[in-house]
Amino acid sequence: MEKISHDDFYLVIGKLAVKLKFICEEQLQEALLILNARKRAGQQLFLGEIMVLIEMLSQSQLDFLLSAQKIIETREWDRRFGLIALKNDFVTPEDLDRALKAQKKFFAKTESVKLIGDLMIELEIIEPRHREAILTRQKCIAKSTAD
Repeated sequence: MEKISHDDFYLVIGKLAVKLKFICEEQLQEALLILNARKRAGQQLFLGEIMVLIEMLSQSQLDFLLSAQKIIETREWDRRFGLIALKNDFVTPEDLDRALKAQKKFFAKTESVKLIGDLMIELEIIEPRHREAILTRQKCIAKSTAD
């Protein structure tokens, strides 16, 4: 799956729906117009809810898209975790590669995502205190970019 930008967070579901051919680009544009009109009217709805309401998507398709979105978000969080771990010499590039391969294997087996920091501890690549230091740094970076 090609990289999907997180610049417009609520658009991720729409971009995924188009990418997976659940809807076409024109339908996404229509749903966005409806979403914006509803927001101007004071309604707080998400894009996925709109697409189900106007029957562009089924609820099961939306549930699938929400799961896919969660995986994308987790992979992005893990990518940042790995970069911080590398930059602070907690891991080597080979360690990170081994953990990413283990994560991929875990997903293939269970269809769920395990956080890279947890896998690194299980694989004895880092200690829990290192994971906590990385997570603390990661949260500080996320907070500073959100401001």
